[in-house]
Amino acid sequence: MEPGFEGRPLRSSHATWPWLALLNGLLFAIQHERIGGEAIVDLAVPTGAAIDEGQIWRPLTSLLVHPGGLVHLGINTALLAAVGGPAERELDRERFLATYFCAGFATNAVRYALGGRPGGGASAAIFAVAGAASASRLHRSGRARQSDAATLVSIAGGLVAATAGDNHLLALGLGGALGRAAASTTDRRPFVQATGAVTAAGLVAMLGRSLSSREFAPHPEVPFGITSTRR
Repeated sequence: MEPGFEGRPLRSSHATWPWLALLNGLLFAIQHERIGGEAIVDLAVPTGAAIDEGQIWRPLTSLLVHPGGLVHLGINTALLAAVGGPAERELDRERFLATYFCAGFATNAVRYALGGRPGGGASAAIFAVAGAASASRLHRSGRARQSDAATLVSIAGGLVAATAGDNHLLALGLGGALGRAAASTTDRRPFVQATGAVTAAGLVAMLGRSLSSREFAPHPEVPFGITSTRR
């Protein structure tokens, strides 16, 4: 039997999800500290103005802050504790971390591209690894069609929901796409290719929105002192 939820045990000393939970907690403790006059949390959240200025890392850094406060952090920590162990056993450490950050980044980038309100928190990454582990498990148990159908529905529904700022369904779908590629325990190339494609799609969507925002933004001043001839 291939490794999976009932497969090789994941020793607690080797698990990475507790370290992610610890990192989230540590950053929460300092997220209101100021750097250059701005709070860390404000520097991490992907606002449209910041991305338009070229700060394209914000969809990634927003996974590490929790602007909703202690309750926000607590809910996400509980979710990570529930999902992290089984997901990491199914995917393995490297694919777990790649899914967490790459699918989380792509989800937030696409949400920005579709005009959804900016936000922060680890929930997109957590939903992504949950979707990836579920899809991988279904594929390895011979239920590939059900997995693919659920992934496509999640992505389609997630694109609609992302316009309103909700990114959980989209994260589940993107994670499912990576989980399909992670189902093979011998050949890592499909997963590497899928991860690159998901990350690139998020980056292209984000940059496309940013460039179009610049192109069609109103210009209050006409350059070079040229005045309008309209009377």
